[in-house]
Amino acid sequence: MGNSRKFYRKVLKNMKYLKNISAGTITRTLFLVLALINQVLAVFGKPLLNITEDEIGQAVSIVWTIVATVVAWWKNNSFTTAAIMADQLKVGLKNGIFPEEFAKKIITKMREVSHE
Repeated sequence: MGNSRKFYRKVLKNMKYLKNISAGTITRTLFLVLALINQVLAVFGKPLLNITEDEIGQAVSIVWTIVATVVAWWKNNSFTTAAIMADQLKVGLKNGIFPEEFAKKIITKMREVSHE
């Protein structure tokens, strides 16, 4: 009976750590397990996912394009001088390099320059 209590306490203690695992980690782990199971079954001639190499190539190409598109769309892509300066100002404010009053003066000056 003492061993079972120790076991359950250990399980409960470990469950607290599971709360800190991100959804991404769980998803990647599940995909890895599925890929490993599929590979083992394929070796024995019973693939779980009956996918050809051409289909894999097409899928990788599509996923690559989608990921590149989303990243390029999502990230702040600053091309103009004003946008680059604003990014630097944001970083300076975030890191405490610039005081807020200094930032307000720079923003006012940037507005004046952009209207000229």
